[in-house]
Amino acid sequence: MRTRWLLALLFLPLVASAQAANDPEVQIIRLTQPPYSDGDLEFWAKNQSVFSDVLHLARLGDVNAQYNLAMMAHIRGDMQTATYWYARAASRNHELAAYNLASLYYAGDGVAVDYDQAAKWMERAARLGFAPAQFQLAKMYYQGRGVPKDHAKEAYWLKKAAESGHAAAQHNLAVLYHKGEGVEKNDDLARKWLQKSKESGLEDDGRF
Repeated sequence: MRTRWLLALLFLPLVASAQAANDPEVQIIRLTQPPYSDGDLEFWAKNQSVFSDVLHLARLGDVNAQYNLAMMAHIRGDMQTATYWYARAASRNHELAAYNLASLYYAGDGVAVDYDQAAKWMERAARLGFAPAQFQLAKMYYQGRGVPKDHAKEAYWLKKAAESGHAAAQHNLAVLYHKGEGVEKNDDLARKWLQKSKESGLEDDGRF
């Protein structure tokens, strides 16, 4: 089955509550469009000629080609190659590569589970301004996986993601303001972020 890749969370739909938002799953990001021509990345990943061309560009140091190659290898199930090229692109501040590499280490997908490495690369993507990474890093601070449990840092990264329009982050930030965890209790701000989460498309009954 061919899939149209969207720049969105892949494994699970957007969480619908603070409890669901703290689920340990981390999702993989897909390309919006491959740069080669119209179509989806799964189709091009299976094209050996295209794969070879992208490999050539990646070896020449093109960071987008390195990320694309990692994605194509990932689709092919070649996780050793995928991990290698994600790491090459991530080390050059490619936010999606850093996010995907973090996700592999978090889930143990083709590599041993390593929460320290997951946190390292998730923070790299978060600091590059990628809202899903900011949200996932907040969850890691909530869980204490790869980083110490820290509600203040959880709130910090939730706020970063929330300000970028991440609906689940907006909802979870509302919960923190309502409970006074990591931030000073403030029901006005709680209601503000709860409303924003609904405006961003998060389905919820409006309760904490």
